Amino acid sequence: RAVRAQVKAGADFIKVFATGGNSTPGTNAFAAQYSETDMCALTAEARRLDKRVAAHAHGTPGVLTSIVAGVTTIEHCSFLHPNGMQYEPEHGRRIADAGMYVCPTIFQGMGKVVVQDPEQPWAASHLERQAARFDRVRRLVEQGVQLVSGSDAGVSFNAFADYPGDLILTVAGSRIEGAMLAAEIDPDGPAARAGVRAFDRLSRLAGRELRDSY
Repeated sequence: RAVRAQVKAGADFIKVFATGGNSTPGTNAFAAQYSETDMCALTAEARRLDKRVAAHAHGTPGVLTSIVAGVTTIEHCSFLHPNGMQYEPEHGRRIADAGMYVCPTIFQGMGKVVVQDPEQPWAASHLERQAARFDRVRRLVEQGVQLVSGSDAGVSFNAFADYPGDLILTVAGSRIEGAMLAAEIDPDGPAARAGVRAFDRLSRLAGRELRDSY
């Protein structure tokens, strides 16, 4: 019913919070918010209405319900546990085999603050989490998972014009060799102007030519 209501209101695609969010008070980022049955009903209705589904998933239980439901893309896909990120290769293989996409949201605006002021008290923990994200993306790509780029704009320190930063970090920071990274940039927006510079830098960082398709 919720899917039908969103589509009737004009939604082009459906986004579901398979887990709670780190910036959403009162939610649990480690736990699944919907059962497999509910998630499957959601994706089935979306497919019937010819709509794609993006699932926000930090905790591994939410990643699993997203896989079972056959969503189009898993946002973050953090494989998060209370003691940190713990990548699980068998689930990565399932994502790849199902042809799902992962939007790893490597870019975090907090990184901009660290560059400006490395003495921030939380700088070390931020860089540690970033390194874990790089490792997760490398392992996903090694298993054949397709990536799409997204910066999670709107959360802490993340501006919409920062989008090209995700392209750079995902490829360069994760040391991805020969990976395909899909990106969509509004040709009239501020990210498009920065995107030209980003693709040029990516080409040099990756040591090969990159062809845009937008």
